[in-house]
Amino acid sequence: GNYIGTDYRGFGPLGNQRDGIYFSLVAQRNVVGPNNIIAYNGGNGVGVATPNTTRNTIILNSIFGNGGLGINLSNGANQEIAAPTITGTTFGSIRIAVTACAGCAVHVYSSRLPDGEGQIFLGGGVADGAGNYVLEVSAIPYAYLTATATTPQGSTSEFSPVFVSTAFLYYLPLLLRCLL
Repeated sequence: GNYIGTDYRGFGPLGNQRDGIYFSLVAQRNVVGPNNIIAYNGGNGVGVATPNTTRNTIILNSIFGNGGLGINLSNGANQEIAAPTITGTTFGSIRIAVTACAGCAVHVYSSRLPDGEGQIFLGGGVADGAGNYVLEVSAIPYAYLTATATTPQGSTSEFSPVFVSTAFLYYLPLLLRCLL
């Protein structure tokens, strides 16, 4: 429930010139989350560096508007866990398909901008033995989707590449008609 780089409402930019949170040397088994807002920092939202910096869990936060990546793993940090990939969305009940490491926890986010961060947590679960996970939601607030993967040992990946949801674009004309 911390506000890092923003005012107490989560709107005003008060960011650091560097990373909002930074782990290095032998930082292990730290948990960032849930319910933090990490925004408006000049560097990354969360930076994790060095090969001995492992098992750092970064989940269920709102990370957006930072100058660098939302989560940046460098120099072998967090066991170099690969970011998941969002492979598609479907209409009706919106289904978001993700591939990640087998048995990893997957967390899916929606963002207002295509900046590769995660502004609004949509939901999550565990990838099956083949690394597949599907999240079903009734709506998504923004078209830009990302996801993270967290190993059973607690190492969280960077955010996935941005996926532009066609499901959001399909519902946009309906939403605009309702607003007019």
